[in-house]
This record gives sequence, C-alpha cells and structure tokens, in this order.
Amino acid sequence: MAPTTAAASPLDPRVERQVASLARWRWGFLALLVVVPAGCHELFERQASRLDALSEHGARTSGTIARIERQGGAAYATYEYTAGGATHSWSVSQADAPGAVGSRLEVLVLPEAPSFSRPTTARVPPAEEAVRGRCIARWFEGGATYLFAAGFVLCEASLRRLLRRRRSERDDAADYRRRLWLTAALFAPLLFGIGAWHWQDAAEKGESVWPVALGLALGASTIRGTLAYAAKNGPTQAATRSARVLRWVAPLALGLALVRALVSWFG
Repeated sequence: MAPTTAAASPLDPRVERQVASLARWRWGFLALLVVVPAGCHELFERQASRLDALSEHGARTSGTIARIERQGGAAYATYEYTAGGATHSWSVSQADAPGAVGSRLEVLVLPEAPSFSRPTTARVPPAEEAVRGRCIARWFEGGATYLFAAGFVLCEASLRRLLRRRRSERDDAADYRRRLWLTAALFAPLLFGIGAWHWQDAAEKGESVWPVALGLALGASTIRGTLAYAAKNGPTQAATRSARVLRWVAPLALGLALVRALVSWFG
C-alpha cells in the first residue's frame, strides 16, 4: 500500500540533538513525578504512624540526659534509656527535655521499636506531632508533584513545538520569549507555595513574617525582571545577561536566607 503522505525532510542536526535531549528530560521528569512524591509520602507516613502508635500504647521508662549541645541559637539534649534489653539514645530540643546533664526524666517508648521514643515532658505530644508531620508531608508531596509535572509539561511543549516547526527556538526570538514566559508561569506557583509554607511556619512559631514577605516580593520581581531582561534581544545575549543578573541576585538571596535563620534562632 503506497504511503499517503510524503516523507518528512530530515531534521537539522542541532534540532535532532535538542529533540533527543528534551525526550530524555521528559521521561526523567515523568519518573521523578512518580518516585519522589511516593517516596516522601512513605517516609513521612512511617514517622507519623510511629508517633500515633507511641501515643496510643507507648510504654513509660526512666532515662537520663547524657549531653547537651548547641547548634547556632538552639540547644539540643540527648537522653539515654534502657528498653528491650538494650540502651538507646534520642536527641530532642532542650525545651522538650529540660534539665542538666545527668538529670533523670521519664521517657515514652514504642514497644515494637524500642529505639523510637519521646520524653514525656515534650511540649508537643506524639499525636500532635504526627498531625503536624502529615501536614508538612502534604506540602512536600504537593510541591514535588507540581515541580516535576511542570518540568514534564515544559519539555513536552518544547518537544512538540520543535517537531512541528522543525527549527530551533534559537533561530526564532518569539519562540524563545514564549518559552521563557511559559517557564515562569509554570514555576511561579511553586515559589509562592514555598513562601506560604514559610509564612505559616513563622506565624505558628510567633516569628516575624516580614522576611518571608520580602523574600516573596523579591523573588517575584526578580523572576519577572530577569525574564524580561534575558528575552529583550532574544536568545543571542541570554547567557551573558543571565550571568550579570546572577552576580547580584545570589548575594541578596543568601542575605535573605541569613535573615530568616537569625529570626528563627533569636525570634
């Protein structure tokens, strides 16, 4: 049977390389879209299930504060206890295990996994910690799902456009600008999702939310400004322009991260 359409002309070698690269990235993002959220769910749910079990049928035993260490502005206490015929240790915030080295404290131990425990003086009971852990898990799983789904959609869109037009976007400034703005549209919700999580975390801890608000405003304006700047003359000067932006954006980002850490430590 004779073909109904003429054979397509061969692709330019540069376009072929881009097609092969996009295809690899597309399948890579698809694999990560399945594996990473599932892995996050499994890890967080395992911890939350242990905390639920500890709250329901934990056994009480006596422990001793073995050492106290400081990390930045936070202090952590490591306590030791004997359960299941062995000696175990666990580290928590010193606020959850108040006392000096050598002080005795009561510990809640999970009978089926004696190495898992919490001090009974903990400010957040195991059941509440499990609820908080599941909430954090939803943020992580949702963020990972969106991130890799956005990468997959971006690769798929670029691949279809390449195969349809049979020329590189580097030869078309309009295509290049369109891809940049599509990238921004896909990844902007991730930026605001991360900011919303930090906002909620700061509000719950009674910390200032101004560093978070400043970071969101700077992030949004930087994304928009960088895209407009890089796309001004098409792809020809994008690398040079992006390098210029990076030289002043990176120090500002590090400064904001430091401010957030200081507020967390001393707020």
